[in-house]
Amino acid sequence: SGLALSGGRGGIAIAWDLQAGGPVGMLKGHKGHVTVVRWLQQSRSGGTGSSSGEASVFMTGAQDGHVRIWDLRSRGEIANISAHTSQRGAGAIAGIEVSASGNTIVSAGADRAVCMLDVRAGFKLRHRATDHKDFIYELKTVGENAISGGGDGSVYCHSTLEDKVQWNVRPLTNAVRCIGCTENRLVVAGDDGSAVIYKF
Repeated sequence: SGLALSGGRGGIAIAWDLQAGGPVGMLKGHKGHVTVVRWLQQSRSGGTGSSSGEASVFMTGAQDGHVRIWDLRSRGEIANISAHTSQRGAGAIAGIEVSASGNTIVSAGADRAVCMLDVRAGFKLRHRATDHKDFIYELKTVGENAISGGGDGSVYCHSTLEDKVQWNVRPLTNAVRCIGCTENRLVVAGDDGSAVIYKF
């Protein structure tokens, strides 16, 4: 689309025109550093992109524990979800991903939670999983599953269709920092210096 995203320390998300070399939108709303930016890709029904197919809707996560959805066309906020906040405080968001169908946004944070937002229901928080025993540092989606890795070396697979944990393993002795996955392979690497490959 010729656009790129960045997030800053002042709670600002910026969309850049790669050809012009300048910003086309600066959107502020978060309280705290923006830690994650992601495009919300056009769904198969064509509901989230512009009429030309160019990406216009994107997501941000920040230290304030909020997931925000923005539209570059209106230069405004579509939704603000306090997915990773509680009476104990906010958990900085470590990852935001979208399921293959485009119907579910998945976020993970330092509050040890994996949250699922329903795109078709106005980004409503549909499910919150608290199975991790330590901070979550990595999140990936493959198909309709989300794979999360925690500080204790554990990995959980969450179904975005059934809103439940499918399985979990603990391949590492220290924090999971990197996850790579395909439909039939999972690679996990982390602070203990090892990489583990699983075959589904």
